[in-house]
Amino acid sequence: MKFHEDVIFKNNGQIYGQELMAIMKIEGRIVEVHQTEYSIIDPKMYKPDLVFELEDRIIIVEFQSIYIDINDKRRFRFYTALFDQIKNKSEKDIEVHVLSTVEGEGIKCYRINPDSTFPIYVHSLKDYDGDEFINRMNAKIGNNSEFTERELLLIACFAS
Repeated sequence: MKFHEDVIFKNNGQIYGQELMAIMKIEGRIVEVHQTEYSIIDPKMYKPDLVFELEDRIIIVEFQSIYIDINDKRRFRFYTALFDQIKNKSEKDIEVHVLSTVEGEGIKCYRINPDSTFPIYVHSLKDYDGDEFINRMNAKIGNNSEFTERELLLIACFAS
């Protein structure tokens, strides 16, 4: 995802977070949207796309338009550990959910050692017809119609 598209997704996700949760079929009410930029001793910034605190758990949301590889799995686990260390005062469980335009629904696991695996929940948009969706949105623009929250979120996903 290009930088400007990532920024659009993050901004729309923060504004319409509850609708994003519905798109991903994650149940729960958001009680707080957390900052997503954390610096550590290394000057590199680590930025999960979105962090939602629900009533019962914390959801880290990442958008992927490429297949999840081992480096992504390590990065997602790092986000979880970093958030847990810095911000998780409530001791709520933390989950990583990926909204993907290329992968199918399911759970990917990052195997840390024989006794420990880290689950990554994948929510798929690959069955959405992006071209048809963009055509519908262009028609709405032509008719001067308003977009729904869901449409604004999906525009950010399909613009990449």
